[in-house]
Amino acid sequence: MSALLTCTQQPWTVTYSKIIDVRSLSEFTEYRIAYPINVSVLNDAERAKGGTLYKQVPAFTKQKLDTTLVSKNISQHLSQYFAANDLSVK
Repeated sequence: MSALLTCTQQPWTVTYSKIIDVRSLSEFTEYRIAYPINVSVLNDAERAKGGTLYKQVPAFTKQKLDTTLVSKNISQHLSQYFAANDLSVK
């Protein structure tokens, strides 16, 4: 059985075994905390495309694109990275 997740109002008081950073690679490279796992929900090209679209199309259109890309990328991370690596809480 998997470990139960708990939430805290003071996350700085908790020791985490794994930290997953979902920012794009350029954001991750610019500033990061020690030892995170980077699995970007949007890559740099997707992030740049979304950044230019918000002025060109209605907000809902951009949100649909972002949601589609994020969902696709999360699915790939789950099947390719997380399924192949033991990230269980210890």
